[in-house]
Amino acid sequence: MKINNIKEKENIKIITMLLAFYLFLAPLDFLPVIPGVSVSRFLILIPLGVSIFYLKNMKIRLDKFLIIPILYVMVVMVTMFYSHDLSETIQRTISIGQNIGVIIILSLLSYNRTEIRLLKRAIVFSGWLTLLLMYFYSDTQSILGGRLTVSVNGVYQDPNYLTGFLIFSIMFYFEDLIKNRSKASIVKLGVFLIFVLLTGSRGGFLAIVGSILIYSLIWTRTKKFKPSSLIILISFILIMSTIFNIALNMLPETVAQRYDASYSLNDNAAGRGDIWESLIFSYEQSPGFNKFFGWGAGTIRYFTYNGNVAHNIWLESLIEIGVIGVLMLFILYFSYIRKAFKLKEYVMATCFIGYMIMAMSMSLYSYKPIWNIILLIMILKNNHYEVNKLFKKGIINL
Repeated sequence: MKINNIKEKENIKIITMLLAFYLFLAPLDFLPVIPGVSVSRFLILIPLGVSIFYLKNMKIRLDKFLIIPILYVMVVMVTMFYSHDLSETIQRTISIGQNIGVIIILSLLSYNRTEIRLLKRAIVFSGWLTLLLMYFYSDTQSILGGRLTVSVNGVYQDPNYLTGFLIFSIMFYFEDLIKNRSKASIVKLGVFLIFVLLTGSRGGFLAIVGSILIYSLIWTRTKKFKPSSLIILISFILIMSTIFNIALNMLPETVAQRYDASYSLNDNAAGRGDIWESLIFSYEQSPGFNKFFGWGAGTIRYFTYNGNVAHNIWLESLIEIGVIGVLMLFILYFSYIRKAFKLKEYVMATCFIGYMIMAMSMSLYSYKPIWNIILLIMILKNNHYEVNKLFKKGIINL
């Protein structure tokens, strides 16, 4: 890229540093600062507050990436008028509204290439922070079966959720392995894989495998693909398979058996199958209005046989906000994944797909890694828009 008439500024703004700090500490989302306010929710208030000083630099770009999230919040909000439990719907609406509000406000600023690299690195390093938490604050007693989780001052994180904070780092090092043939990345990936297996999270493990497979398929279709890359890819699969088998033999039997397909069939996906059946039955018995518009956001526990969450974001959305809500959520996710692919941000795109795989067996409405990825895609999209605008004006040559 050549700059014709201006010198590109690569200074890092204070607000970007604060946002990077928030992204780095995202794995502490389960810890409360005060009752009802987690570390993440507290930390994001700092860049939001500082954004007041950048108002003159903010630009509103009225496109589908702004309109779709707003429409989704409006669909969720409307369910308050007929909700089965108004208090639960208000709480869910506030949660989703806050996440989307953060994305919209912080993406109104323009970020240069150095700042974007910083934000990406912050998420990569947050994966290492997660590993450190799993090592120094390890807990295998809070969850049945000896699964590894994190416990701090009696508060523990769901081991399934822990794996989501590792996916971006894993895909980052996988790309480094494929593109740069980095041997160090193989070691790093092996370390991450071992910690993932220790959590006993089948949904998280499948999400990581799915992300890697999709990235591999994309890579084989690019012009940069070479036979030597195929050899590296095959070697990686063999090495990871070896690490997987060795790790399984070292894991407690109660954790290792969770990765056996027959075990998952016997326990009916940890009872999820029964929950999903009860939700399908509840949906079939619902009046036509509720089939299309749902029973109200946050009311899912009234429609499962055991009063639990759905462990599937699509079935949960179907019951809570109906067919209309499911379509809006799909459009929201699909538009951002598609944009990441168009921007050739394959780590981000495949990471997002990994979260969608996780969402098939988990309730991830307010899951910070998903909203953080959407924020980053929004920032990248706006940065790409600004670069194209300068190109058309002849200020830069690509």
